[in-house]
Amino acid sequence: MSGIIPPFETLSVQSVQSAILVLPDTENVFDHAMTRPHVARYACSPIILSRIQTSSPTVLSCPVIGTIRKITLDPAFTGNAALIGEGITDLLEITPLPFFIEPVLRAIPGGVPIFYLGIPAINQQAFNEEDAIDQDQLLGTSGLFYLSAVFQDRVCLEPWGWGSIIINALIAAGEDATPWTNFINALYPLNNTRIMKVLDHVGEVHPATQFSVTLNGQTQQLSSNAHGILDLTFTAGQPIELRWLGNPHPGETTAFPVMALYETGDSAPPGDPLNMPAAFGRAHLQLLELANWFASPNAGSAMRRFHSRSRVEPLTDGFKTFKLMAADMIHCVPSGPPAPNDKPGAHFAGWAFKEFVLDKDLLDPNDKPYTFAGLVQHLIDNKSDVRALVNKLFSVPGNLDNAAQQNAILLVVIITDVILITSVTGVVETNAPGKIVLLGTQILSPLSTLLLDDVNKMLENAMDQSAEMFPKFNEIKPHMAIRSVHPVRNEDNPLFTPITVPTPIPITITDFIEGAGTWHQKFQLFKRATGKFDALGNQFIGYVGGMDVHVNRLDNFGRQGSSPYHDVHARVTGPAVSDLFKSWEERYEYERTLPSNPDTLDRVFDAPLSENLPVNNNARHIVQVVRTLFKPAHPNSEHALPFAKQGDISIYQNLLRGIRDAREYIYLADQYFVPNETTNGEPAYLNELLDAADHCKRLIIISPSVMSLADIPFGYERRADVVSRLLARWGRRALIGAPLRRPILPSPGGLTHEADAFFMLQHLHWTNS
Repeated sequence: MSGIIPPFETLSVQSVQSAILVLPDTENVFDHAMTRPHVARYACSPIILSRIQTSSPTVLSCPVIGTIRKITLDPAFTGNAALIGEGITDLLEITPLPFFIEPVLRAIPGGVPIFYLGIPAINQQAFNEEDAIDQDQLLGTSGLFYLSAVFQDRVCLEPWGWGSIIINALIAAGEDATPWTNFINALYPLNNTRIMKVLDHVGEVHPATQFSVTLNGQTQQLSSNAHGILDLTFTAGQPIELRWLGNPHPGETTAFPVMALYETGDSAPPGDPLNMPAAFGRAHLQLLELANWFASPNAGSAMRRFHSRSRVEPLTDGFKTFKLMAADMIHCVPSGPPAPNDKPGAHFAGWAFKEFVLDKDLLDPNDKPYTFAGLVQHLIDNKSDVRALVNKLFSVPGNLDNAAQQNAILLVVIITDVILITSVTGVVETNAPGKIVLLGTQILSPLSTLLLDDVNKMLENAMDQSAEMFPKFNEIKPHMAIRSVHPVRNEDNPLFTPITVPTPIPITITDFIEGAGTWHQKFQLFKRATGKFDALGNQFIGYVGGMDVHVNRLDNFGRQGSSPYHDVHARVTGPAVSDLFKSWEERYEYERTLPSNPDTLDRVFDAPLSENLPVNNNARHIVQVVRTLFKPAHPNSEHALPFAKQGDISIYQNLLRGIRDAREYIYLADQYFVPNETTNGEPAYLNELLDAADHCKRLIIISPSVMSLADIPFGYERRADVVSRLLARWGRRALIGAPLRRPILPSPGGLTHEADAFFMLQHLHWTNS
């Protein structure tokens, strides 16, 4: 017997009708149901039921070895009242136990199927709820009943859809699929029809929408109906091209429709048709209007709105990230002299650079692991090359007298980030905000000794996270790395007003520090040597995200890093990587024009054109490269970025679009989470999160504990207020808190030292108390 069997015989079936039903949730809390009796596992998800009538009472049995629960129907939810009116007061929810059918379940892309049967209460068999149930165990006998199934991805599939997936999984697992094939064909015979069920990106029925169909060179338009059915029967047995015309939101002038077949994974990016072979019969078609998610690039930007046929590999662990990065870097070394204008190498930009071993298994000729500087040296020594943009927080002029120095220091202590000055004195480390304990006397007592030193230089270096690595770069090759000071000025902040401290000799700090910004872009770009492309044929590799080449990013799935935050990264290949290389190139060419960088080198290589990068048909990600660049108060200011004179807020724009179109959940991971409410009078981040409670099921916000706010001393009150307002709007649908690091327990039988002690916060609430 197969691991999954049909729940009844089809010989006496007289009629089969489709009915849509939303799995009820009496609390209306979009949550995992296993902790709440009589609530469906995927509460509030829509499913399509087969309403089946038979000529005589039919025996209904359990299709799998699993567990069984009763889901109480609620007439307030779509479709529930119809079943209740027929004497069906609950659905039987059957979840397979995976131990017995693991090969079958692994072959189902959407995950484990959950079966639902609706049997009139008077016809149900008695059983122990929340208990195990055997395959083929009697559930009831009835001439009227309902049947459905939903996978873990919760896509709303027609029974012929989820049935065909089970058939394919049984075949892949080497089991007999004949009973299921006969079962589905008996209930839903194809009869030379060609039907498409149209779904949205979430997997729910898409409203009626327009398509064009090309058959034998002739194109005609047609639409799906209100139930999502697109009838293509007139094209049955013939190859066709199918195009969706899209449905952009008001204000969008161009549609960018994306289509994908659920059953096969075949897809078409914007502008391309979906090709249907002659043998195609029926499937589910999912649609996504890319124009509603990806914002148009800012005016004058070289970035494109999207690149198709690209690949993004998410990287969550530092050890894996740096191992991949080291492999790409070592393959930038050519086997022989490179061709003219085809020199391989690496371009870096970051907030911080540290010297450490990226991959302990990558050994140099002396059988020692390469350090970061060692890899840079290896490239330089072997006909490759490297360039680096190294962030510097700000520059302080060196022409302040002692009185001005005193007042500047006092102003920094009183008004600006206290961590900056305390890091100068050695009280704290600026890269470990989670460990900071500040006492007023500790901050102020060393001031008298500071006055004897070069305060300007100390302030300038206080936030320097590359003090060790920057000189190493340029020792290996002069001018390989340049300091990158963000050009933003105080006047570019619309809220800025000069502040003068009424000390005995008044001083306005902004007369000496024109602005304090930071290049927080962190990307590592590699052009591999000819003949040393990666396994997918990529020469140009880009890494982008939150990881600097810094030892404090070394972390694994156990999350035992010393910092209270955890950054993530991505490896990008394909046409989309061209925009990463272009973004770096724009910055580098701008920095070379500054008086502070008089002796810079040419870049190692030019940014590739997207159309010149190889297309990998197995790489089906659609990617947009977005960024944040400041907007000067005056577009023609000398310090305006020549490649973004009006700034660039595409990250922000896409974030708002994502929140507005989210339907299932919103997941945010944020080191600080103190968002603003409005920008220039327009709804902003917080307002959108509050309004999303009306259209999205779940809000999850993960942020480090309160100590993550140590470097924004007034942040706690703001975060507490924000969280309180979100909880008031979302209620129990919001989960907000800090992740718990796995404790490092003392060894059995050993002594427990103070360092081994740990605290575990069972439940975290942000309040104003």
